[in-house]
Amino acid sequence: MPKIFLGLCCFVAGTLFGLSLNNRSSSVEAQSVATGFGIDGGGRIPAIGLNPAFVPVVLPLEPNRIMTKIFVRNTLNQQLDGLNCEGCSFKNAGLIYGGGAFDLKDVSISGITSLRLVGAAANTYSLLELLKGIELDNVEAAPEKQKSIEKKAIAKKPINNLNWSPPYPGFTAIGGKPQ
Repeated sequence: MPKIFLGLCCFVAGTLFGLSLNNRSSSVEAQSVATGFGIDGGGRIPAIGLNPAFVPVVLPLEPNRIMTKIFVRNTLNQQLDGLNCEGCSFKNAGLIYGGGAFDLKDVSISGITSLRLVGAAANTYSLLELLKGIELDNVEAAPEKQKSIEKKAIAKKPINNLNWSPPYPGFTAIGGKPQ
């Protein structure tokens, strides 16, 4: 009998302790929505939702990880993010880009190059399309959620000795500080 009583006491104490650690309500709560105020941009009120934690961080390229004279041909899934390539050749290459750092030095491109934008890169392209639509007074519907954006280009003649690097090769978008 004393072992059962001791076991029951331990069970109750453990349950109460566990409940005290998880002090969350199990009910569904409405999301807080701000309405009825304006932002004047005069510097007195911060912009709505300004939070650097939501800005994607572009990791810098690894300096000792440079690929040289690689041939990327007839592929569908060559990721650009993190690619540091010198003297590489792309022919009929299917590229995927999510917004990360890359560096292409002295590369050659020929044939059909396709690009699939995902994540931050797709969001950026979509925003640029919105701005273009505003300027042309022809805003199209927002793109489908969780769907990549596909683009293709055909090189009329081979492009050689191309050097291309994005403007943020490993820095945050706010403040320009290395990570």
